[in-house]
Amino acid sequence: MIPWLATVAGAVLAAFLLDRAFPERPSLVLLLAPVAPLAGLAIAWSRRSDPAWEITAGTSRAGLELLLRRTVVVLATVLPLLAVAGWRLGMSPALWLLPSLTFTTATLLLGGLIGVTRAAAVLGGGWLLVIALPAVLTANPPAVVAPASLPAWAVAALIGAALTVLRAGDHRRAD
Repeated sequence: MIPWLATVAGAVLAAFLLDRAFPERPSLVLLLAPVAPLAGLAIAWSRRSDPAWEITAGTSRAGLELLLRRTVVVLATVLPLLAVAGWRLGMSPALWLLPSLTFTTATLLLGGLIGVTRAAAVLGGGWLLVIALPAVLTANPPAVVAPASLPAWAVAALIGAALTVLRAGDHRRAD
């Protein structure tokens, strides 16, 4: 996880520095925040990155409970980085926190169907291609990262969390 953490920290730092240098452009911290934890989730639930996955998969606590524990570790490393960047840029924490949590729950939910690694790639890649890239190229901030979108992010995060818990049986194996 060290390379992943270094990559995420570098990306958040680069986004922060670019936001400082070009304040008239859409915030890269806000555009990066929803997908920042996704690579960590993919690594945390991948049999290729877990040397003890056979032992882990055979325990009675394997499945969603273990995935949630690992998700907490990922969020505990990513969210402080985003918090510092957001605080230094004078952003409301809700602007980066709610999209990040929403994408995390969506990854867990979709991960039960297609695997967490694939879900992280699909959701992260989709966000970057459909929302972030056009915002950077056109210099128009997308409406989905505006303060008016916060209620929708909150509802989506709650629904995603509830559905993930209801679909807990989908997480019986590592990717």
